[in-house]
Amino acid sequence: MDKSFKIITYKSLNEVNNSLHILSYLSILIFVVTLIGFALYIELYEYVLPAIIALPFIFLLFIRPKIWLYTVVLALGVFFHASDEGVSFLDVAVGFLYIGSISLWMVKKVLINREKIIYNWGDWAIITFFGLLLFNFVIAVFNDVQPDMWAREYLLISIMLIYFPIRDILKTERDIKYFLIVLGFVIVLAGFFQLYQYYTKMQTDLVYAYELKSSITINQTLYTIASIFAFILAFSQKTKFKEILIVILTSLYVVFLISTFSRTFWLMLGASIILMFFFLPTRKKISFLTYIAFMSFVLFFAAFLFMREQADVALKVAFSRFESTSAGKKDPSLIARFKEWERLEYLIKLNPLGGNGLAKSFTFHFPLNTRARHTTTIHNGYLWLAYRTGIPLSLLFLFFVTFYTIRSAKNITLIKNQILRAIIIACFSTLLSMYVFNFTSAQYFTRDGMIVLSFTIALIEAVNRINKQEIMNSEVYIGL
Repeated sequence: MDKSFKIITYKSLNEVNNSLHILSYLSILIFVVTLIGFALYIELYEYVLPAIIALPFIFLLFIRPKIWLYTVVLALGVFFHASDEGVSFLDVAVGFLYIGSISLWMVKKVLINREKIIYNWGDWAIITFFGLLLFNFVIAVFNDVQPDMWAREYLLISIMLIYFPIRDILKTERDIKYFLIVLGFVIVLAGFFQLYQYYTKMQTDLVYAYELKSSITINQTLYTIASIFAFILAFSQKTKFKEILIVILTSLYVVFLISTFSRTFWLMLGASIILMFFFLPTRKKISFLTYIAFMSFVLFFAAFLFMREQADVALKVAFSRFESTSAGKKDPSLIARFKEWERLEYLIKLNPLGGNGLAKSFTFHFPLNTRARHTTTIHNGYLWLAYRTGIPLSLLFLFFVTFYTIRSAKNITLIKNQILRAIIIACFSTLLSMYVFNFTSAQYFTRDGMIVLSFTIALIEAVNRINKQEIMNSEVYIGL
C-alpha cells in the first residue's frame, strides 16, 4: 500500500515530535530569552514572572501538542472572566500562553521548517488583515491613542489566530470529541462561576431590577453558541444515554445564558431552536419537545434555588427586557444605540480608508441623560471595524468570515459521517448567528466571541480534512 495511506493511531499522535531539530530548540530559546531580557531591561518586572511560568506550557505545543491544546482550553476559565480594567498576574500568564504559542508556532512553521500555513483564501485574508493592521499603529498615535493601549488591543484580538495550531492538532474524529468534551467542561465551570457571582449579588441588599441587570453581563456569545452546538449534537448521538446527557448540558448552558439578561441572544437562541424543530425527522420531534419541557423545568428550578425571595426582581428584569424590545424604536436603549451609530457613521466618513486606530475612543450625545458620553465601547461590530481599522480592512476581515461560512455550508451536503455532519451544521449555525450578534457589539473581538470564532474555524478545517481522508480511504478500500 502507498505510504501516503499509512494509518496513524491516536497513541502515535501523542508521541514526542522528534522531527524538531536541536537548531529549532535553540532558535526558539534564543528568541524567548531575548524577549524576557528586553522586558527586564525596560523594567517590566510584572510581566517577566508570568512569562516564565507560561513558557513550559508554550513548549508543550512542540513536544505534546494535545496536552498543550487541553491546557489552552482549561486556561479559558481565566480568560473568559478576566477584567478589562487592569491586568492581573493570571491575565498576563494566560496572554503569554496564547500569544506566545501563536508566535512561536509561526516562527517554527514558517522560518524553521519552511512549511506553508496558508491553505486557502480565508487564511490569506486573516494573515493579511493582521499584517496590514500593524500600520494602524501610526494612525492611532496620530489620533492620540496611547501606544500601550493600541498594543494591548492588537495583541488581544490577535489571539484569534490560535485556530492555526489547533486545526493542525485535531487530526481525527476522536481528537475533536475530546476537544469538545474539555471545552464543554470549561464552559460549565465558567457558567457556574457566573451563577455564583449572581447568587452573591442576590444575597446583598438588592432591591431594584436595574442593579441585577447591570451587575454581570459577559460571555453571552459563548453560552448561546454552546447551547446551539450541544442541542444539534444531542440529536446525532447513537445512544439515548449520550443524547440525554448532552441535553442536560444544554439546559445548563441555557441557564447560564438567561443569567446574562441579554435579550438579543435570548431571541437568537429561541429562533435557532424553532428552526431546529422543523429540520428534525418526525420521530425526533417528540423527543425535542420533551427536552424543551425538561429545560424549562431546569430553568425555573435554578431560579428558585439561587434566587428564592429575590426571584421577583429577576423576573422584573426579564420582563422589562422583553417589554423594551417590543417597544421598537421607542425603546430608550435602542434610541441611544441609534445616536451612537449616527455619530460613528459621521466619524467613519472622515477617515474611511485608514480608520482612527485601535483603542480609539469617541464622544456622542447620550439621550438617556442628555449628556455627552466619552467611550471606547461600540455597540456594533461592523461600525467597530470601520471606525478603528477603516473600510478596506473591514471588508478583508468580513471576507475571511464569509469564506468559512460558505465553506461550512458546502461541507454540509458532502459529509456522510453523522457526528462530523452535526459538527459542521453547528459550525455553520454559529457563523450565521455571529453575523446577527455583531450588530449588538464587536462580537468578533470580545474575549468569548473571538474564541468562539477561532475554534469554529479550526473545527471546520479539521472536519473538512478528516472527511477528505475518509473519502480517500474508502476509495482505496474499493480499489483493493
